[in-house]
Amino acid sequence: MAATLYQVKYQGNFQQGGAVLYVGNGIIAGMDVGGLTYDGTYSSAAGGGLTGTVTLTASTTGQLVTGAVLQAGQSVSLPVALPANFGNGQQFQFNVGGLPVNASFHKIRDLP
Repeated sequence: MAATLYQVKYQGNFQQGGAVLYVGNGIIAGMDVGGLTYDGTYSSAAGGGLTGTVTLTASTTGQLVTGAVLQAGQSVSLPVALPANFGNGQQFQFNVGGLPVNASFHKIRDLP
């Protein structure tokens, strides 16, 4: 999988938000408008997709789009499994701390 930068738009039961993610070389890294950082790893899956885990860490105390509150420095783990064409804007549902979040990924560009 080529190293790529993505815009992510997501919505939970409480509110919506956005993030920027780098995905490449087995690494998932990024940040969102609510002050969360994203740090994870992935491996290639069948058909060119990916599977992995991302840790979301709060830089300040704040509320997630699910309505849950994370204290500064607190983290939540997020398992990910995405098909090869996940950057085309379609929605996927994730489980964030036991609550659903819908997210769409929009490819910004490939990176060297």
